[in-house]
Amino acid sequence: MASIVLAGICVPAQARPPAPAVRFDVPAQPMATSLRLFARQAGIQILVANAAVKGRVARAVRGRSPVLPALQRLLAGTGVRVLSFDGSVAVLAADHAPPAPPQATEPASEPIVVTGTRIPGEEGRSAMPVRVVRMEQAARAGRTSAYDALVAEPAIGAGIGLNNAFGQAWDAGVSSISLRGLGTNRSLTLIDGMRRVSGSARSSAVDLTMVPAAMIDRIEIITGGATAIYGADAVTGAVNVITRQHVQGASLSATQGLSDRGDARESTVSAATGTRFAGSRGSLALGGTYARVTPLAYAQRYRTYIRSIANPANTGAGDGIPDQITVEDFRQIYFAYQPSFYFNGQSYLVENGTPRPARYDQTYYPGQFSYGDGGDGRNLRDSDQLRGGIEAFSAMGRLDYDLGDDIAYRGYLDFGLSTYRGTASFPRHRDDSRATWFDGAGGSVALLDNPFLPQGLRDFMLANGLDRLAIDRTYGNFPVMQEIHRRRSVTFGHQLEGTLSPTLRWSAFLQYGRTLDRVRTTHVPFASHWLAARDVIVDPQTGQPACRDPEARADGCVPLDIFGSAPPSAALTAYVLGTRKESRRNTQGIAGAHVEGRVLDLPHGALQVVLGAERRVETLRTRDDPLAASEYTYGGSGYTVHPDLHASMRAWEIYGEAKAPLLRDLPLAQSLDLEGAYRYSRYSSVGSTGTWKLGGTWSPVAGLLLRAMRSRSVRVPNFGELYEVPVSRQAGSITDPCEAADYYQSATRSANCRALGILVPLGDIKVGPVITTQGNPDLTPETSNSFTVGAVLRPASVPGTELTVDLWNIDIRDAITQFDYTTILNLCVDLPTTDNLFCGLVRRDPADGRVTAISTSQVNAARLTARGVDIGLAYRLPLGTGALRIDVKGTYLMRHMVESTPGIATGDVAYAGDWEHPRWRGNAMLDLESGRFGATLNLRMLGASRYDISAESAEVFDRNKLAMRLYADASVRWKVAAAMTATLGIRNLTDLRPPLIYPVYKDTTIYDQVGRYIFTSIALDL
Repeated sequence: MASIVLAGICVPAQARPPAPAVRFDVPAQPMATSLRLFARQAGIQILVANAAVKGRVARAVRGRSPVLPALQRLLAGTGVRVLSFDGSVAVLAADHAPPAPPQATEPASEPIVVTGTRIPGEEGRSAMPVRVVRMEQAARAGRTSAYDALVAEPAIGAGIGLNNAFGQAWDAGVSSISLRGLGTNRSLTLIDGMRRVSGSARSSAVDLTMVPAAMIDRIEIITGGATAIYGADAVTGAVNVITRQHVQGASLSATQGLSDRGDARESTVSAATGTRFAGSRGSLALGGTYARVTPLAYAQRYRTYIRSIANPANTGAGDGIPDQITVEDFRQIYFAYQPSFYFNGQSYLVENGTPRPARYDQTYYPGQFSYGDGGDGRNLRDSDQLRGGIEAFSAMGRLDYDLGDDIAYRGYLDFGLSTYRGTASFPRHRDDSRATWFDGAGGSVALLDNPFLPQGLRDFMLANGLDRLAIDRTYGNFPVMQEIHRRRSVTFGHQLEGTLSPTLRWSAFLQYGRTLDRVRTTHVPFASHWLAARDVIVDPQTGQPACRDPEARADGCVPLDIFGSAPPSAALTAYVLGTRKESRRNTQGIAGAHVEGRVLDLPHGALQVVLGAERRVETLRTRDDPLAASEYTYGGSGYTVHPDLHASMRAWEIYGEAKAPLLRDLPLAQSLDLEGAYRYSRYSSVGSTGTWKLGGTWSPVAGLLLRAMRSRSVRVPNFGELYEVPVSRQAGSITDPCEAADYYQSATRSANCRALGILVPLGDIKVGPVITTQGNPDLTPETSNSFTVGAVLRPASVPGTELTVDLWNIDIRDAITQFDYTTILNLCVDLPTTDNLFCGLVRRDPADGRVTAISTSQVNAARLTARGVDIGLAYRLPLGTGALRIDVKGTYLMRHMVESTPGIATGDVAYAGDWEHPRWRGNAMLDLESGRFGATLNLRMLGASRYDISAESAEVFDRNKLAMRLYADASVRWKVAAAMTATLGIRNLTDLRPPLIYPVYKDTTIYDQVGRYIFTSIALDL
């Protein structure tokens, strides 16, 4: 039996001599635990006194190595050395006393290796702040996926997920995060330190849906620029998903939950198994997760549409009257499900074939395109979704095998498939009298020779001398349009690693990944067929309704009753509706090699270095439906063409990293380490870049560690930003700063609107501009300068406690952006004069002042800055057979600014403190384990904020303040048997709802839409 001997008590080792080289997998942890594990893996005895290891933490040792060099690496810098080793027995001794009592030195929980650097170290002692998310703890709050676990972290924004899939132009159903809320494009996601192929049609974002929870050990969040370590895109940091390297036996877990309203169901089943073989030279690990999330519709949570509108009582700036007020039941008659029309200053609804005057409970805007509060008309959001639905399966396999004493093989395969089903961005077809519909053909028209014309409406037309009447309506009797994404993802890789010397290791790898997305948008009106079908006459031959166009009749045209409310026949549905089909494919191939290890013994430890090189090739190919431009994206539909794109990029990179222990065990210098890295990259798309980091740690006294890091990072433009061809779409109603609701927000805005010839506020114009967007092949990379400085405190007076505080600052220059039409319009009139580039992008009709065209492209124009403080508190108190754990994480956001026009303060857009970026965000987890019983309470806090923090005055909105929200999740668990644990939990214990402020309540990604959610789970370890 392999053994570690403490205090001179010897347990004999196995009689067989150890192999010349052994494969080790020993994490950084308290030395006594580490030496026991090392002895067991090496098959040797280790003799050392208890006092020599007490309070010390050993380094990590991984990979294949002879025993003595591996043991020396494990002890490096700890103050413990090898006195002798005869191949079977190692005798150790301490050079000096440990740096502090064990309570002060050991972290609040068992330490793990963190990878905010390619030179592993202990959590809490890295120069770059690294937060760790443990899936086991997340599951206790009912968060069973990597994405759900991550978005609960204060440092992470939602990015793209099921809660904001509605309205996504490309990536509905993808799960990707946004570090610091600065965009998914600026956050790099890694699996075991390796890049993964993008799951997005227009960015480098990795789809976390494809990572099986069954195989996740933990997730590390590197909250600082990490491009020098991991390559481009890590300008705000990186998320590194660490998977389970070895699995012994088998595990199975199942979680099921739903809201207390009986909807929003979620189901997850995970399984993992593994074994060692060939005398432990090889190991195999397999795991997979099946997950299903049902959609949540707007109508399942809200009966009305709450909206902010222009206050008709407003007389101007400074009058004390809110410029915008909230309407509790916003409705528009011309959106109604019944046919409607406008005649002689009055709106009518056709009910049971007879017109009647339509009215709101309170009218706020009169005319044909009116709106009001309550009464007739439609709630425009009644078919929208709050959360999309998805069904996914992901699996991961890993094979490790020692080919010889100094070389080992690692192979891995990841596979995932998902089917997202959600409501399309414009869920129901509707049209009206505006010529913008159907590219100038306009909406439906009631004609006297239409056999479907109701008698009551016919009488009305005849009585008023009308032979045609424009009809407005939403076709609620037709199926809701659905967007379906069927995604497939596969990544496989091969890696060889070995030893060059007792202190140097090498590794070489090949990896290939591919994602495929088949997109279907169902029940979309087929424009030419719809136009033919709605124009109906009596067939002179049969006397039955028929399409007027003879060619359309000959081609099988089925007449459409524009006045009817009955569900369409199968024949009509097949003729007037179609399915838009698209495909997107991403590929990525990476090859690389590196050498790492100790190259020089310094007075206070070894200089550690990493040198490596990589080559990466990425491609993107997207194909839209050939009929998209002519049939599925007509004017008024809300949809646009997704241009075909076939692009590729090649990158060559070399990098180096070094870490040097400068001082050890001196007065005011228990430790002083310096580390740095540099990466040179050459891209086929944008040329060369250089990135670096420089920082270090200083422990002046036991229990206190100070750290700082300065880094330069880059983000290269993605394929869409570079190569997107011009795409134009006809907009309907838009938000114009020269309209009544926004005209008086500032004196500058009012003056500039007047300078444009708009002397009085515009009304709610319903014919919007043609908006043209495009890429820019002349883009250059973004550059980011990041700085962090902080401290880690482990006070000896409070054993088991760790406190961290880190100040961070991110400054991104030449940020790649495509200003949306609202920003362009606002900046045109908010800058000091209208003589600016933004007004040059806008065309207005000189007759009435309305916007007729807006053009925008990708540019290196903006500057993004963000600054804040992260705090953390971890505490562990052993309690007999269990323990009490407290883990608190918080972020205070001091600044989040987009400088649209760097150097001109008027163009600055502040976000810190708004509804999507509250200044305070925090989590607190309290976990109690005692024998077979366990309980967890998780609190998530969102600080008070405002909808618009840039509002010129308090009178701009009647509702602008959002109160602090504190969400509580609780669960209890019971070890039913030695291998079975049952859990019952509740998320959002107090059933908190989003603030009823437009558009926060319906578009939120940080406030909970589901409400109180109850879940159960069963876990088996076999």
